[in-house]
Amino acid sequence: MEKHYRDRDLAEAYGVSRSTIRRWVSENRLPPPTKIGPKASRWRESDIQSWEQAGHASRAGQEG
Repeated sequence: MEKHYRDRDLAEAYGVSRSTIRRWVSENRLPPPTKIGPKASRWRESDIQSWEQAGHASRAGQEG
């Protein structure tokens, strides 16, 4: 089973706030999370790894 990340997990990993994670999603600088329940969304590990390998992680941090 694939690992999933909360916004809190990503914020900690990238050294930003949870609101920054949500802003990056709204600005298409981070892939959107997957809905896993009526009130829960998570990022799939494979989506985050692909995003990082494409170099988007460093650019997202530089832009804001």
